[in-house]
Amino acid sequence: MDLQKMREHNEALEASEEYLRIEDELEMEVARAIVKAHIKALKKQHDPKTRARIAELQALAAENPLKAVDTLRGMGFCHTYWYWRKRILKRKYRMVWYTPQEIEPFTCFD
Repeated sequence: MDLQKMREHNEALEASEEYLRIEDELEMEVARAIVKAHIKALKKQHDPKTRARIAELQALAAENPLKAVDTLRGMGFCHTYWYWRKRILKRKYRMVWYTPQEIEPFTCFD
């Protein structure tokens, strides 16, 4: 698929009734998945200092996953976000969504 068709596809998807209906739920699911993956990675470190961070993230995620994921933002975070967004849209909702990196392959994203 060429880049213009990918852009048009995303625009049509993001304007569709079905997508608009699930958009808020999708954001929460993406946040939960990112936090869960981060906690899993922290547990592999076997560092006593990470226990407190894991407990903090788990408590914050239980209260508000969007706030928890905000604490994880940094350089390169957009790629993690896009990965989980694309994956959840495909697996749970059977929707194809193209990441900005796929649509703009010659643009650098942090």
